[in-house]
Amino acid sequence: MTLPKPESPALVRSALRASSLTAQAIAEPADPGPARIESHRYGRHRQQKLSTAAFKIGPKKLDLLSRLIRRRPIGDALVQLQFSDKRAARRVKSMVALAQQHAVRYQGLDARKLVVDETWVTKGKRLRRLDIKAKAGRGLKHHTASRLHVVLREGPSVEETKRRKLEREFRIRLRTGATPFLNVRVAHHRQR
Repeated sequence: MTLPKPESPALVRSALRASSLTAQAIAEPADPGPARIESHRYGRHRQQKLSTAAFKIGPKKLDLLSRLIRRRPIGDALVQLQFSDKRAARRVKSMVALAQQHAVRYQGLDARKLVVDETWVTKGKRLRRLDIKAKAGRGLKHHTASRLHVVLREGPSVEETKRRKLEREFRIRLRTGATPFLNVRVAHHRQR
C-alpha cells in the first residue's frame, strides 16, 4: 500500500489563487514589516527598540538631543523635540513617534505609560575631504555621521512619579522625626 504524496506548496498556492481573493488573503501571511526594528520580550518587561539611519551630524550634538528626551514620558519627549532649535530634532522626533506606533501596534504596550527608557548615540562613517588653504597649503575636513538608538518601555506616568516622590519624602520625614508636610498651604505670619 502506498501513501499519496502530499501536494507541493506551489500547487496549493496556485489553486488558491484561482479560487478567490479571499482565500488568497487567508492563505498567504502578511509582510512582517521592516527588518531593522527590534522588539524584545523579557518576561513581563516588554520594550521597543528603534534606531535612525546614519545621518550627517556629529555624535556630541546628537547626544545633546538624546539627553533631552532620556527617561521622559513619550508625550514630554515629543514636545521637547518639537520645540527644540536643533536641526536634527525633526528627524529624531519622527523616529520617536514611529517607535511609539510600533510599540503600541506590535508589542501591545500602553501608549499612556510609554517612557523613553534608554537613548544612546553611535558613530557612523567619518568621511575625510581635502581642505585647500592659501599658499599651497592643505588640510583635512571631517564629515561625521552618527545614529541614535531609542528604547521605549512601559513605566510610571508623571502623576505616579510625583506621588511616589511625595510618599518617599513623607517616609523620610517621619523617620527623622521632622514634622511631615501636608498638601496644605502654610501662610507666613506676616501675610495678610
